[in-house]
Amino acid sequence: MRSTLFHIPREVLGLPLFGFGLLLAVWAAVCAIRLGVVVYRRGWSSEVWNELPVMLLLGAVIAWVMPGLSDPYGLPVRGYGVMVFFGVVAGVALAVYRAKREGYDPELVYSLALWMAISAIVGARLFYVIEYWEQSFHKETLGATLLAVVKYTEGGLVVYGAFVGGVIAAAVFFARHKLPALRFADIIAPSLTLGLALGRIGCFLNGCCYGGVCDYPWAVSFPLGSPVYIDQASRGMLELHGIEFNASPNAEAIVRSIDANSPAANSGLKPDDSITSLSIDTPGEPRPLRIPPDEPTDFEPRPITVAAAVDALASVQLPSTRVTFHVLDSAGKSATRTWTLSSAAPVPDRSLPVHPTQLYSAIGAGLLTLFLLAWYPLRRHEGEVTALMITIYPVMRILEEIIRHDEPLNWTRMTISQDISVLLLAAAVTLWIFILRGPRLKYSVV
Repeated sequence: MRSTLFHIPREVLGLPLFGFGLLLAVWAAVCAIRLGVVVYRRGWSSEVWNELPVMLLLGAVIAWVMPGLSDPYGLPVRGYGVMVFFGVVAGVALAVYRAKREGYDPELVYSLALWMAISAIVGARLFYVIEYWEQSFHKETLGATLLAVVKYTEGGLVVYGAFVGGVIAAAVFFARHKLPALRFADIIAPSLTLGLALGRIGCFLNGCCYGGVCDYPWAVSFPLGSPVYIDQASRGMLELHGIEFNASPNAEAIVRSIDANSPAANSGLKPDDSITSLSIDTPGEPRPLRIPPDEPTDFEPRPITVAAAVDALASVQLPSTRVTFHVLDSAGKSATRTWTLSSAAPVPDRSLPVHPTQLYSAIGAGLLTLFLLAWYPLRRHEGEVTALMITIYPVMRILEEIIRHDEPLNWTRMTISQDISVLLLAAAVTLWIFILRGPRLKYSVV
């Protein structure tokens, strides 16, 4: 796991890089060159008006969003975001290569890729935000909510949301440019699975999309602070002073159960207590660790997240460490629970070994990419490659979800991804019936 690869400094040669700074100037120059090339080759065609809104949108992100994503060290470059970027670049490069071999103008692919990439990321993020709204995105202010929504580079993109967003963008693009939809979909299908393969490596670097505990030789453990560590600690699978929380890292830190013999229980901490803040006074430290670190606001106290509580409690290891919880009890009344660690209580520095489901998915998507590329010259109907993709991937995802451990089951006794996989398989059956009734190709295009 390597969530943050490095930081990009806020300033270069004394000039601001983000906001209205050097990066925006470079982006403006790149857009001007790109538009100049398109206008020189084709005049003020619809292609210019297709790309201009996307260019302006990315410019707005540089000017107003990136400064909010920075921390005191600069703009963190996340492993997840980097692999998503590489997935987009690799997918576009493959699609351009295949389109040129089919006699299509590469500029079409670039325009399509731009719209699909933006729509896919928006769709993937919206799906995640809707699914985890209460746990992760319901903030005190509109600004805090918007900032949480746009911080996708730390994780939080759902594949099926990306698929829906990309399909909508592609359908509109095909219609506007009068392109044969099934033929063009067959060209770009392997690019989608290639991008997914690289994106899943980003999930591994981020520590999300993890599997259940196992003892296989290839099982991996993740460090303290990772989503799987927080999940296991909150469930009581890792020793955390006898306290168990609700399972989701971004959920509110509400005590689910507590060991009656633990010091925390002796302080009066009870199930259903919601932790709104905590203070940890460790011997030898100049000042206590406070979560949250800021002074209280005028808003009603809200519980901190499970992730914040677990991270803080993991530091409670030395004897005589004093812990103070500020809580809302089951009746909604404020209370204080204070306890002192009487003896050393080392906390595990890594999670229990789990299935590396991110790598399983990356390998599966990579093999699916090779299969789709191999099938393309053998197809006998337009749309076969696309139909194969939406037939095989849902089956892979249903099986993968059995050993994943990051999504809860719903009323169907399956995860939401399994539910959508079933719907996608139904759509695949409909697509197969449609394309097999269509005319056969007289020869395969290689």
